[in-house]
Amino acid sequence: MQIIKCWDIQTWDGGDRHNHRYYVSTKALADEWMARSKHDMVFEKEFIIMDDLAEVDEYKLQLIRQQALAKLNEQEKKALGLV
Repeated sequence: MQIIKCWDIQTWDGGDRHNHRYYVSTKALADEWMARSKHDMVFEKEFIIMDDLAEVDEYKLQLIRQQALAKLNEQEKKALGLV
């Protein structure tokens, strides 16, 4: 599994829309672009590339675990032996 973090530069069309134009690899480059182009927009993107379908299933389970743990308070985590 690979996780690729990048920044999506969207340029203003002069009307009411912004269209994807480039991806850059660092926040510094995105900030530099925004300093030059005040009407454009930048969004942080994360691409997750899986090598096989088993990784997809494991990744889904991992997300479910994280969501479940986030709902527990410290006392509940301690009671379950997670702390």
